[in-house]
Amino acid sequence: MPVINLYWRLLPDYWGKGLAGDLGWHALDIARSVTHLADELIVARMLPGNAGSVRVAEKLGLTRCSDLDGEAYGVRWILYTAAVMVP
Repeated sequence: MPVINLYWRLLPDYWGKGLAGDLGWHALDIARSVTHLADELIVARMLPGNAGSVRVAEKLGLTRCSDLDGEAYGVRWILYTAAVMVP
């Protein structure tokens, strides 16, 4: 299924400073300003034990979507999603 992949990755020196959240908000704003993306799903995929990424996804308003969880290349992933919802 076509999705917009919301992704953040920072060096540990930059964790806990709000940068991932700021980047996420800007990415969501951009996605929501592009009208042809109105029906797309935004997906953030992360490792199950990554509490920091879970917090960022939840602060961005994404919702846990366990029915989309999966495995790729031997790595298990959990997913958080949101609709683009172009105004």
